[in-house]
Amino acid sequence: MEYFLFLQKLRLARLEKRLSLRALGKEIGYSGQQIWQFEKGRTAIKVEDFLSICKVLNLSPCDFFENIPNNDSHSKILQLLPRLSEPQCKLLIDLISFFPRSNQ
Repeated sequence: MEYFLFLQKLRLARLEKRLSLRALGKEIGYSGQQIWQFEKGRTAIKVEDFLSICKVLNLSPCDFFENIPNNDSHSKILQLLPRLSEPQCKLLIDLISFFPRSNQ
């Protein structure tokens, strides 16, 4: 559930910047179709690509994880995210990506 809210935020951020799928894709070296696949959750977004998208959209990676419904553990993590620098956010994303996805 949280992942789809994240993807929705990604799409809305792109639309707020008035960027087409094709324009965003061109900025980060992908086709508009690939960006569409990212936004629909059909293709996982690599950390490097996510950070590139953030740069194009002029947003921090942490911005995508605010106000996502969560349990107590998620809440504690989200409270700490704004304190992290950009490199620390990237490191945290890299670390989390190594864990298998939970179905809870």
